[in-house]
Amino acid sequence: MPRKKLPYKEGDWFAVPLKQGGYALGLAARVTSGGGILGYFFAPRHDTIPVVEDTQGLRADDAIFIGKFGDLGLLNDEWPIVYKPTEWERTPWPMPAFGRVDGMEPSVAFRTVYNENSINEALREDRVAPEVAKALPEDGVFGYVALELWVGRLLK
Repeated sequence: MPRKKLPYKEGDWFAVPLKQGGYALGLAARVTSGGGILGYFFAPRHDTIPVVEDTQGLRADDAIFIGKFGDLGLLNDEWPIVYKPTEWERTPWPMPAFGRVDGMEPSVAFRTVYNENSINEALREDRVAPEVAKALPEDGVFGYVALELWVGRLLK
């Protein structure tokens, strides 16, 4: 059975309600058919749902967090879409490499490169120094509630 049309697409800006109050502004930079999203998230914390003007002039380098996450917040209409641009260009919003430090052996760390079109498909994984892995966005997939908590902590 085919999946119904998603209420969001790559390039859409959305508001994330924070458990600590207020909203964060996010951008869906990559969307996978299975429902996974690569998002960029921005300061400041907004007291009300951000508006289209809040997206203007933001760049990838302005993000306080880049991560992969599930789409239930968008599917359940808990994360309102703020802006749906008519045109979207991926290039200014790159798919970063991600870092991971082994929880059992902190001297072992990896840098993982994922497929641009299927964000959960690892193309390459290289062993790196833990400092290198820690400087990259953390490898993993956030559930939508965990993402609300994490981004809220970053915006305190």
